[in-house]
Amino acid sequence: MKVLLVILLIGVFQHVNSDCVDGNTGNSCECATMLQSLKDPSKPDLDTMMYYLRISGLTSCDENTEKACSGVCLEKVRQAGDSTDQSQNRPDGKTANQIGCLMLKGDASKRTNIIYARVCNKEWKPVYTINTNLCCRNKTPC
Repeated sequence: MKVLLVILLIGVFQHVNSDCVDGNTGNSCECATMLQSLKDPSKPDLDTMMYYLRISGLTSCDENTEKACSGVCLEKVRQAGDSTDQSQNRPDGKTANQIGCLMLKGDASKRTNIIYARVCNKEWKPVYTINTNLCCRNKTPC
């Protein structure tokens, strides 16, 4: 009986790992706000990450999990105060644009800021477009 249990656990472990290609992130849902790539608008510009969160412990890496991860990411970004309403002030009195510019490395002009999500280290997928005209100079909105 113990041998059967060990074989079953090994099979489950291998199945889960086969769905998730990166052992470092394992079964995780990752959320980030990044600018859309200028070279390939279907992808994020990884050098412009302004917010990042990883939620570990997923039991699957399938399409339903991706949808759930996207919903969680949108909610977590809103809870973090990076409101999807750019004119809305956060509790500290700053707008989401001000926070985005503070967190951005470098300047931006007419860039699209998007919430992205991914599960199990798959490709980043856009969840929600926050701003289609982000402009930052010296960490301040233009």
